[in-house]
Formats: sequence, structure tokens, C-alpha cells
Amino acid sequence: MRPLIGITTERECARWGIWDAVVDLLPATYADMVAAAGGCPVLVPLRAGFEAELLRQLDGLIVSGGPDIAPERYGQAAHASVRELRPDRDAVELPLLDAFIAARRPVLAVCRGAQLLNVSRGGTLVQHLPDLVGAQSHSGGGNASVRHEVSLVPGSRVAASLGSHVDASCNHHQALNELGAGVRVVGRTADGVIEAVELEDNSFAVGVQWHPEESSDIRLFQALVAAASAQRSTIP
Repeated sequence: MRPLIGITTERECARWGIWDAVVDLLPATYADMVAAAGGCPVLVPLRAGFEAELLRQLDGLIVSGGPDIAPERYGQAAHASVRELRPDRDAVELPLLDAFIAARRPVLAVCRGAQLLNVSRGGTLVQHLPDLVGAQSHSGGGNASVRHEVSLVPGSRVAASLGSHVDASCNHHQALNELGAGVRVVGRTADGVIEAVELEDNSFAVGVQWHPEESSDIRLFQALVAAASAQRSTIP
């Protein structure tokens, strides 16, 4: 059986056909990449309190990209640039992420997800990256992405999947700053911005600031699915 890979979703108002409703949605590319990598994608609705049930059913987790994390989650006042806060996502995804990490269940955290992974371990964020490295250096504004070469640390899980470098599609105005407990940097751009991290002493807990779901490169998703399959075979 294909391993079940949960993917966290966003809650938005949407209109289609005759409908105008609040929906839990996700860019289709996440599910497409999981399926192409050999997994079975399962969308995780934005509902709190189901961590135990999801942990029993899912073999792995993807924490998807999205808006800024509420700065109070890492003990800071909000910078003027902070926008579109979604405390509902923070409240659902943080305990879900904690549960999967505690159970050593495979996790791939993308962009906002990588930031959340660091915050969940007690780390902090740079709230507005252009203040440090210049405007539009890691985001083209709006939905526009910027491509960067990311250098990866030899021997890391990310490098094992992607090699020494990766051409990454980035769209983020925030980045990791002080690292949380057990968080290890395994990828940076030439300007020093952290683009990939892993948790030490964990079978597979990886965070990337770029958007691998926007490319044709499925190797990170294959690595996640492989880790989920391997762990599934050890669970009675």
C-alpha cells in the first residue's frame, strides 16, 4: 500500500459554480507531487484537536506554505510588514507538528512550514528579510518567485536527496533567525539566508524555505515517501 501523506491546508472564502463558501484548500501541486513520488496524498482540514487520530492514520506529514506566523508565537512584536496572520493555522499546525516530531514520523515542512518547524522548537524568525538582504531578494512580490542556488551540507538528508546544490524557487519575505532546539542548518543561499534545516536525532524532519512543489523535481517528496514507507513497515 502507498503510505498516507497528510498535507495541511489553508482556510479561505472561495467562489465556484453556484457556490460561495468557506473552504479548506491547497495548491494541487502538493498532492500531485506526493502521488508522483509514490504516496497517497491526504488533505488535512483546518481543525484542532485531531492530532492523535491523524498520527494513527498518517504515515507522514507535509506542512504547506502560507501566510506569516503570528510573532507572539516566538516572543516578538509584529514588524510593520507582517501580513495576513492566520492564528487558526498556527493553533492547528503547531500541535500537529509537535505530535509527528515526538513520534519520529516523517515530516517535510515547506516555506511557512520550515519557519513553523523552527518556531515549534523555540526558535525565532527574521520578520522582514529585505531589511537585511535587499528588496525582492527572496520574493518577487505577490505570487512571483525568485530563483536561487542553495548550497547544501554534505551528509545531510536534503543533500542525500538533491546533491550539493539545488536551484530553488523562493517566495518569502521572512526567514529563520535564532535556531530552535535540535534544529540544524543544512542549506543557505549565497547571501547567507537559511534555506534548509533538519532536526537532529530524528529519522526524517526536514524544512525548506523554497517551494519544491512548484518544480518538476520530485526528489524531496520521494525521500519523504520512502521514509514514511520504511517506518510504516516497522509499525505493528
